[in-house]
Amino acid sequence: MRRIQIRRLSKRFGTVTALTGLDLQVEAGETLVILGPSGSGKSTLLRLIAGLERADEGDILFDGQSQLAIPPHQRGVAMVFQNFALYPHLSAAQNIMIGLRYGLKLSKEEARQRVLEVARRLEIEELLDRRPGEMSGGQRQRVALGRALARRAGIILLDEPLSGLDAQLRQALRIEIKTLLHTIGATALLVTHDQLDAMAIGDRIAVMRAGRIEQIGTPEEIYSLPSTTFVARFIGSPPMNLLPARVETGQVRSPVMAPFPAPAIPPGPVLIGIRPEHLRPEGAGPLTLKGKILTSELSGGEWVLHLQVGDSTLAARCQLKERPRMGEQISLSTQEDHVLFFNPNDGQRLAPGTQ
Repeated sequence: MRRIQIRRLSKRFGTVTALTGLDLQVEAGETLVILGPSGSGKSTLLRLIAGLERADEGDILFDGQSQLAIPPHQRGVAMVFQNFALYPHLSAAQNIMIGLRYGLKLSKEEARQRVLEVARRLEIEELLDRRPGEMSGGQRQRVALGRALARRAGIILLDEPLSGLDAQLRQALRIEIKTLLHTIGATALLVTHDQLDAMAIGDRIAVMRAGRIEQIGTPEEIYSLPSTTFVARFIGSPPMNLLPARVETGQVRSPVMAPFPAPAIPPGPVLIGIRPEHLRPEGAGPLTLKGKILTSELSGGEWVLHLQVGDSTLAARCQLKERPRMGEQISLSTQEDHVLFFNPNDGQRLAPGTQ
């Protein structure tokens, strides 16, 4: 297990800035998920850590030792690429084994045992004799993942490792990846744009936007207490509802609900944040609003309702005895402790007591 420290890391490609003064620390044995939209700098960060790109500014340290002058093959890093990067003329077993034999210099028997072990864990035993051209995209992705895990490197970097898989296999491999990473004790960074992958696999999540980290914390912290409106809207399905309001004379005043006591935040315009699952049919809480159902979706045992509430559109996730009808008026309510407040200018969450 190795500890990773990123200090003031910046990377530019011509006139495009991919990373800007990024600071990050990954503890030994931790699985950190880098989550963000396309173009946020996630894969660039992984490539810098692996040594495949050179930083313009800043430093990368493993256990306190700078890696900037150390070539990629000497860094003790295993990487799973988004495009698989398998040798087309080799079988799956040979693709997994080649780094063990010629990189780690393992004996043929020890390498073979590792191949069989990881193949069992990833359920790819039947693929070991096939070449990449004879596999589906999801099968090639599992072989690429097996190649990295078989190295038992101190640091494992995974760039969208589940992107080519169908929904059922993706869900199963989320659990398997988390279990495998903790079993082998590696420090892991996994890049994804999929929040479900991030919430299921990460010990912590770093949400990135435009080359910077918006928030870093446990999945529970990221979901329950997003630090910005970007995180609030990026995490959650449907995402958090944001409604305009004002704080004045000790009360929160909104066009769509009755005034209620304000927490200790500065007076002025605010955005109210409410998760869809915290909006329940009338009678479930003191803060009530009314809206017209625009559309509805059945999600498991709950309905996801999309409503027009005043000039805003919001979502609610709730259980209903009957199928909701488009155009129907419905009352929903929530508890005061389920409401978050954000600055509408910079998007920062307003914690009670902030000035």
